[in-house]
Amino acid sequence: MENKLYRQVSVSDRLPQTEGRYLVKSHGEWFSASYLEQFSFNEEMLDCSGVTHWLEEISLPTNEEIRKERDAYSYSKISGLFRDGWRFGIKYILENLEGKKYE
Repeated sequence: MENKLYRQVSVSDRLPQTEGRYLVKSHGEWFSASYLEQFSFNEEMLDCSGVTHWLEEISLPTNEEIRKERDAYSYSKISGLFRDGWRFGIKYILENLEGKKYE
């Protein structure tokens, strides 16, 4: 079984980019609902009018991506001094969890 990580997103911040099923929070309760761009969240027999949050699956960086980013910043290109690649790797992971992407 694969472990997954999700980020809670307020519908006032943004809605999903793709249609599909999502876990949503409405009136303090979590349940599964369909998201269709033209109708927003919808589920037969359930009141989706009060949806306040939805869960977005987070794609964590792979070990290879973490190593690549760490190695890219291990040495300063300006001064040539050793930089703390481990700390940058942790920062990269945390910022990735917050939704920031590096190209």
